[in-house]
Amino acid sequence: MSNTIDSSIAKQFVGDIQRHLADKESLRGEFMQRCKTINEHISDVKDRAKEAGIPRKALNTILKKMDLTAKIEGLTDGLDEEEIEQVELLEAALGTFADTPLGASAVEKAEARQQERASKVRSLTADPSAENVTRLRDGIKQLKDEG
Repeated sequence: MSNTIDSSIAKQFVGDIQRHLADKESLRGEFMQRCKTINEHISDVKDRAKEAGIPRKALNTILKKMDLTAKIEGLTDGLDEEEIEQVELLEAALGTFADTPLGASAVEKAEARQQERASKVRSLTADPSAENVTRLRDGIKQLKDEG
């Protein structure tokens, strides 16, 4: 590699990048314009809600809470079953989260999942017949695959 840079090659790369940046900025402008229209529609709906007796601040607060709740619930979407259980164990160890309505719901769901798994194991081990041994083996494999 030499210590010089070919100016024509450098200009070509810089020009290509500038064109992409301009395209990106154009798309950003189009996007913002579309968002402006949607935001105007949302504002109109909020105005109608206010006219119907729903306080705007209360409505905005509820909408924000719903959005944040959906984001919180979505935090575990990419996790496998074992990772979800680890999160739930950590939440239980911390304690404070379980005291919230969302936390109580999460604990309830975790307990239901654990009870469902235990119920599957009990039903599979209740009958020692050859058919059920196969079902038991398949069920254990499925439980291992789930986490």
